[in-house]
Amino acid sequence: MNIVCAGDCVIDRYVDLGVERCGGISFNVAVHARRAFPADDRIQLVSAVGNDDLGRRMLECVANSGVDACVRTLTGETALQPIKLTSDGDRTFLDYRAGVLESLELDAAARRVIGAADVLATPLYAQIAGLFDRIMRCPTRARRVVDFADIADDPRMERVVPYVDQLDIAFFGIAAGDTSTIDALKALAAAHDKLFVITLGAAGSLAVGRGSLATCSAIPVAEIVDTTGAGDSFAAGFLAAYCHGADLGESLAAGARRAAGVLTRIGTY
Repeated sequence: MNIVCAGDCVIDRYVDLGVERCGGISFNVAVHARRAFPADDRIQLVSAVGNDDLGRRMLECVANSGVDACVRTLTGETALQPIKLTSDGDRTFLDYRAGVLESLELDAAARRVIGAADVLATPLYAQIAGLFDRIMRCPTRARRVVDFADIADDPRMERVVPYVDQLDIAFFGIAAGDTSTIDALKALAAAHDKLFVITLGAAGSLAVGRGSLATCSAIPVAEIVDTTGAGDSFAAGFLAAYCHGADLGESLAAGARRAAGVLTRIGTY
């Protein structure tokens, strides 16, 4: 099986700690997919970095991750996400800089990789919406998986509806108390016969659509250090199980186990 994660490579800068980690949704999912999928499955990353020190650091992380890279180096800045952590490990994203991702065009090599994928995973958030659209327009035989990464900040279904018929599986991170958004997503999944996976933080997760509903509790951890990337690792664990025949409950549990490990350290990788 050929899994392609297309989208963002980002340096996460923890402003209060004075440390930086390699990140970005696509990078995070690819790294955890490499660890969760069977060894004979291929995991590829399509993205770009700038020709700066952050870009060189990002390329080192990619090279050491075990993921096959289709990552270009372009003139400009590598994407940067400043992060501030609370005392309980929750993260706040500060002013994001998309850098070279903002205007990234897919070259022939990237299009070939995407076109040959069995599973294509890509994130949507406001700062890289143009890149997301270009990825979604790329011809492919793949099962399309979309992470609606900023749905918690902008829960309008108008953000989802234009893409729902183009995707097969969607991931959403929602506050457990936001029942109106959860109910709207359930209705949308049923109406379009799609599989929606909704993570609810400490309240666990659920999967809905295609006539099925499954729920799963979160796995308790002794101390939450950093929630950054927990949803990305959850997605990788879920997909590794689901794409190899596990049922929805088993797949949610696989995602929960992988996410629990990320919560105990700074950075997802």
